[in-house]
Amino acid sequence: MAGDWYEISDAERLVKNPAVSVLMLAYNHGAYLAQAIDGVLAQKSDFPYELLIGEDCSTDNTREIAVAYQRAHPDMIRIITADHNAGAMEGLRRMFTTARGSLVAICEGDDYWTVPEKLKRQAEVFAARPDVSLCFHAADVFDEGSQQVMRVIDVGSVARDYTLDEVVVGGGGMMPTVSMMVRATALPPLDDWFLQAPIADYLISLWAASAGVVHSLPERMAVYRVGGAGSWTSRTAGNIERDWRHTVGALAMLEAFPAKAGRPAAQPAVNRMVRKYLRDFAADHGSNAMRRLAGYAAHAEYLTIGDRLILFAFNDPKSLRMRAAWFARSRWWAVRRRLAGRGGGRRKER
Repeated sequence: MAGDWYEISDAERLVKNPAVSVLMLAYNHGAYLAQAIDGVLAQKSDFPYELLIGEDCSTDNTREIAVAYQRAHPDMIRIITADHNAGAMEGLRRMFTTARGSLVAICEGDDYWTVPEKLKRQAEVFAARPDVSLCFHAADVFDEGSQQVMRVIDVGSVARDYTLDEVVVGGGGMMPTVSMMVRATALPPLDDWFLQAPIADYLISLWAASAGVVHSLPERMAVYRVGGAGSWTSRTAGNIERDWRHTVGALAMLEAFPAKAGRPAAQPAVNRMVRKYLRDFAADHGSNAMRRLAGYAAHAEYLTIGDRLILFAFNDPKSLRMRAAWFARSRWWAVRRRLAGRGGGRRKER
């Protein structure tokens, strides 16, 4: 027992000194959890690893499934749980605190790994590159509604490193959570900044990028599920107030990041990402609706004159014209930046 949570495991039978701790948040994932666990248990490696299941007091049979697997694999599985729902960030904090591996991999309870050598491939990167703090890879995105792969989160055809600015402007969708492996020493501080953040994977990637090199592998080795029961998308879709709270939380996380990480040079990239969050919200819900929400004025200063003109001209919800205007503006700036890089003009900060 630790605080208000407890662990279900067999301490005497657990593997000693695991090199990797796999963290699996699970809330109402009864329909998917077995597939997620099986993908972890199928890993072929020459090092020991453990699986921590953060069961967040589900209302379905998630806990029963987790306990059955723990009893069948007492040498590998630990369940971190409580008698009340605490939320994803608190669940991660508990597992970060108790993980024993020097490397931490993430696989949420509704996602799954498809390649048995996934852990081995990523661990090899960390062994060869002491400067790498986070490694991720491509993944399929599976739509639960249509029951098919809807797209691929592609990271290119070759392995590569990323700058801090690239990670900042890449946003939370740049790297699939199910693909991430992080050095335990590069995990974010477990303080209020962490607990209040609405996007765990983005925050983890930001902090890791500030602590070392972020590296990607081109192989598709996992499936990221959307629209499933218990998923973030199923709980937040179509709710403007909830979407705004999420957006404001993301903005607060971003705005605090440069000072928190001691990386003031990241501020221009943070400013661009704040603008993107505001533009995306306006395109989804309409600028008139956004202007009426509490907290908008505090962030409006990030918007440029061009942004304000588009918001004024196309203010209807889910406006295709607004989306087209954003896209045209972003493409114009992309062409301008490329020309500037070739000596065809002076580069201008956005």
